[in-house]
Amino acid sequence: MWEFILELLKTLGTTAIAIGAAAWVIKSVITHFFSRKIEAYKIELKGESDKTIEEVKSRLQVLATERQIIFSRLHEKRAEIVAESYAKIREVHSKAVGLGTDIFHGGLRAPKERAKQISGDCSKFNDFFQQRRIYFSEEVGATMDSFVELIGKTNAAVSRAPDNLDLSNKDGEEAYGEWLILWISYLK
Repeated sequence: MWEFILELLKTLGTTAIAIGAAAWVIKSVITHFFSRKIEAYKIELKGESDKTIEEVKSRLQVLATERQIIFSRLHEKRAEIVAESYAKIREVHSKAVGLGTDIFHGGLRAPKERAKQISGDCSKFNDFFQQRRIYFSEEVGATMDSFVELIGKTNAAVSRAPDNLDLSNKDGEEAYGEWLILWISYLK
């Protein structure tokens, strides 16, 4: 009986070793096969992600270039509007200062028509400016509003003055004083 048990143990041991070896070989082959598949899949994923990243970078670059072009055009348009606005306000300002200088130096006979013309020019400028106000800062807008208001008040003051403004009489002095106060307040 001992022999039978020993023979059985020998057979079972050999079988167990053979099965264990076969299991190890199968496991090794399967592991190797899957590791190769995993590596191939990793390489494929990396390639796809690199391709996607490059596509996104390319799209972002195109969008950035489009934005740059849009802002460049916006700045060009703003520069044109600022230049045109400056020319228009400079013209109105020069006329207004010229009227003031003429009144200051000689009383200016019949300034009402010039004041009315300057006020009309200023109104045209204001219409132009208000349509393009978005291109300017609030501070510039407030300064333009103050200037337009001053021209309007100046026109009103000159309109109330006598027809033949003469600084040598009381009415002329009062009208000139009112005008002078307006312009001094503007210059502050």
